[in-house]
Amino acid sequence: MFVKPVVCLLILGFIFSFIGVHYLSVVTNLKNFGLTINGKISKYSRDGKGYQTPVIKYTTFDGKIIENEPYIFSTSDLNKITNFKNQIDKTIVIRYNSQNPDEFLLQKQVIFTKVISYFFTIFGIVITTVGIVDIFGFININFK
Repeated sequence: MFVKPVVCLLILGFIFSFIGVHYLSVVTNLKNFGLTINGKISKYSRDGKGYQTPVIKYTTFDGKIIENEPYIFSTSDLNKITNFKNQIDKTIVIRYNSQNPDEFLLQKQVIFTKVISYFFTIFGIVITTVGIVDIFGFININFK
């Protein structure tokens, strides 16, 4: 027996909306209140699917040394086959949260990440709305 499609829509809608709103709040906070500083790419870490993420090393304004991956990082399939050895020790501009220095983004990805966050939020709201409209009987979603 299948779960009613409306339940799946509501769950997925809430998940997408939550992720979108969370990332949007992080990006907005970093854009408006984050501190801008230069960091260096110390290495690249590779996940189980082959995507590479830069590990950035920087010193905060209060002297704390941070070496971590960006809080949110966008990548593409081209990233799997690209050699990043020439990027090691390259200086890169980041924005970090002074209250939580491990929370930082690459400056060049702030706008792109904000757009993706809006997409997730809007997509989640649309899916949730379709589920709610189905509950009230205005439409009928049934897969058979």
